[in-house]
Amino acid sequence: MKNSAFILFLTIGCLLVFTVAQAQDSLKYINSRKDTSSINQCIIYITEWPEYPGGSVAMRQFIYEHLQYPKYALDNKIEGRVVLAFTVDTDGSLIDIRILKSVDKSVNEEAIRIVKLMPKWKPGKDYFGEKSLSKYKIDIIFNLPIKENSFTK
Repeated sequence: MKNSAFILFLTIGCLLVFTVAQAQDSLKYINSRKDTSSINQCIIYITEWPEYPGGSVAMRQFIYEHLQYPKYALDNKIEGRVVLAFTVDTDGSLIDIRILKSVDKSVNEEAIRIVKLMPKWKPGKDYFGEKSLSKYKIDIIFNLPIKENSFTK
């Protein structure tokens, strides 16, 4: 019984030491981040996510208004969902834009063009309430336009 209690306290003590060491490393990492050019530098503990000005409805409206279906995709009847990832910088600009799910080169380029056109976002905040780099993912759906006469006999 004494052995079990000793092992339990030893395990808890080791976990405490590991947790404190981990927290100190995290603080050093947060305080030392100077280079904002890499998506790998993002803080994991985001307490306030970045937001497009006006919210997700306004973002969808922006995409709808600025989307120009690529001629190549129209001619070849290409449609689908492009999934993009990017980092919202501390000033709200979008950096490190990447394609996660591809449809076609022309459609991918249009999706990237739209994201680059977006206004600055409200940046995310970390655990300490400071503006932080934040990873974000969106998808843009490309559907071929429906012709008006397609449902008539």
